[in-house]
Amino acid sequence: MSRITGSARKTCFGTALLAGALLLSGCSFFQNADGACSDVKEVVDAVPPTSPDDTGVEIMPRLDRQIEAGRAAQGVFADAEAPADFQDAWTGMIGALEEDREAWQSVTPWKGAPGTDMIGVLQLGAAKQKVDDAKNALNAAADRHGFASCGSAIDWRY
Repeated sequence: MSRITGSARKTCFGTALLAGALLLSGCSFFQNADGACSDVKEVVDAVPPTSPDDTGVEIMPRLDRQIEAGRAAQGVFADAEAPADFQDAWTGMIGALEEDREAWQSVTPWKGAPGTDMIGVLQLGAAKQKVDDAKNALNAAADRHGFASCGSAIDWRY
C-alpha cells in the first residue's frame, strides 16, 4: 500500500473538489440545455404540422413562434457556455428557419395559383433544403454532445 504524504493528500483532495465542481457545473449545463430544448419542443409541438396546401399566411406565424423559442434557447446555451459547435449548429438552425420565413414572405400573397411563381418556388425549395441541412447538423451536434432533447427530439415544422 502506498503512503500519501500531507501535501499529496491536499493536492488529491483539491483535484477531487475541482473535478466534482466541474461535474456539477456540467450537470447544471445539461439541465439548462435540456430545459431550454424542452421549452422549444413544447412550442414546436404546439405548431400544426405543415401540409402541402398551406400558404405563407399559415406558415409564417408558425415559423415566427419557432424562431422566437429558438432564440430564447440560444441565450441559455450562450450563458451556459455550451460547446461552440453545438451553439453554431443551433444558430444555423434558427438562421435557416428565418431564411425559410423570408422565402415565404417573398411569395405571399400568391399572385396566382400556388406553383405559378417559379422564382418563389425555387426560393422556397432552396430555403427548405437549408433548413433540412441545418436540422441534420443540429442533430449531429446534439448527438455528439449528448443533448438528446435538443436534436431529433424536436420535430421542427417548416
